[in-house]
Amino acid sequence: RDPEPCCACSCCDTGSSCTYGMATTSIWLGATVLPRTHSILRFFCDTKVPKCLLHSDVRQGSIPTAAGPLSCEWVEPPAAAQKAGQAEDGEGAPSRIILYLHGGAFVLCKPGTLRGCTSPIARALRATICVPDFRRPPEHTIAEAVEDGLAAYAHLVQTYPNAELLLGGESAGGGLAASMLAMLRGRQLPLPRA
Repeated sequence: RDPEPCCACSCCDTGSSCTYGMATTSIWLGATVLPRTHSILRFFCDTKVPKCLLHSDVRQGSIPTAAGPLSCEWVEPPAAAQKAGQAEDGEGAPSRIILYLHGGAFVLCKPGTLRGCTSPIARALRATICVPDFRRPPEHTIAEAVEDGLAAYAHLVQTYPNAELLLGGESAGGGLAASMLAMLRGRQLPLPRA
């Protein structure tokens, strides 16, 4: 005779803990009970990943734009990988920089939210990653988010002329990156390598 499941999810045997069932039930309850406003969603989704959990250095910076300073998070690979990816000129400037636009349905998440994604990319590609904190709807338009991305890209081109610049993003950030590519030619800026 097969043992009876300990819960309705049927994912475990009798006597074992049902972590999966408890987790999915908690998520379901949270999704059905909590109000669905962008403020509540941001409360949960904009939480930064603690730096102590990463294998990369993270620092904060800002980029000057016409709309004011644009804060950015810089994710750098560990020292050994960074040294291998540095420019030959001896100045220590990174030779490969990725402008990474975070996802989050355009409305959610911040640069620190995706450290679990940007840190492994920095290590694997031996690249410094710049994640701008672009303006988000509903307070701003998506066009303003694209403008922030373009301003960050222009700043990187000017500040690091010898660096290999890459452009990337996931989900909504990938859409912003694609929009930026369409606009770069009109601005007479060099296209990213990838």
